[in-house]
Amino acid sequence: MTKTQHPKVLIVEDDSQVQGGIVRAFEKIGFDVVVSNEGMEGIVQTVEMKPDVVVLDLLMPQVDGYEYISAIRKSSNMKIPIVIYSNLSDSGSVQKALGLGAKAYFKKVECPPKELAEKVSVLIEKK
Repeated sequence: MTKTQHPKVLIVEDDSQVQGGIVRAFEKIGFDVVVSNEGMEGIVQTVEMKPDVVVLDLLMPQVDGYEYISAIRKSSNMKIPIVIYSNLSDSGSVQKALGLGAKAYFKKVECPPKELAEKVSVLIEKK
């Protein structure tokens, strides 16, 4: 990524209200944002656009976040960081997502969108 390019984030989230807050937070700090409303669409967009980072909900209809992570990690050699942003807060959910290849896990109740965007920005700078 050159200095003039904005980092690209793909947000895979089915709740439009949550999605809107995340989009605004990332745009405010200079990200180009693409949104997907469900996992299968997110998989296609990830392969096509190769974002710098993916912010992923776990609980979605059809293809959930776990299936998304598995599909991306198995079907390609892309090392795109996947950051979970979920309401699931139990240690089993966290460990499963990280074990499948997520880079970080943030709980929606503990991490507002602005803080999420800032943490993700730092995370991809370390790439």
